[in-house]
Amino acid sequence: MKNLIPTACAIAALAALGFSTAAQARTEPELAHLLHRDATQQWRVERDVARGRLAEPHLAAVESAAAQAWRGQASALASDPAALRRVAAQEADYARAISAAERASRHARRMTAMERLHDRVATRRDAVQQQWIAHGARTGRLGAAQVAALETAQARIARDEAAMNRAGPISTAQALRLQHLQDVQDWAIRTGHASA
Repeated sequence: MKNLIPTACAIAALAALGFSTAAQARTEPELAHLLHRDATQQWRVERDVARGRLAEPHLAAVESAAAQAWRGQASALASDPAALRRVAAQEADYARAISAAERASRHARRMTAMERLHDRVATRRDAVQQQWIAHGARTGRLGAAQVAALETAQARIARDEAAMNRAGPISTAQALRLQHLQDVQDWAIRTGHASA
């Protein structure tokens, strides 16, 4: 696929981190694939939330799985790019969590329109942010260290959102706090000012 071809900038970023050329050739397409898969899965979650097919407790399980996958990616990028293969297993767990949540939510309490709206906005922003990170990595605008820091922040936001959803309906104060975290993440992705 055209978008999985490593760019010179991305290879240079990996080289700057001290990775071998052979590792670069293997890692960059794997990274681009994983980031693209993150964005695709997050859009799937957003679509399910928009249609009212995910109840909050089940959405919390999905966000926890996302946080684990994103933390794994960040850790692998920060330490050992070859570890991305292990992260692929976490990505598969994330996909299974989405499917399980969809099945379990069929019989759960229906969310109010306001709860659904909040969850839809939050999951859509997660999806857009994952898409921006994937694009930045693919074009070489974001290096491996920046992607690792951004994925760590994505995981932190998903973990916080999961905890809020597990506790029940999200309050206005919680929604505003989550919105602020996502605003900061938008800025970090767009400007490349990501730090661990």
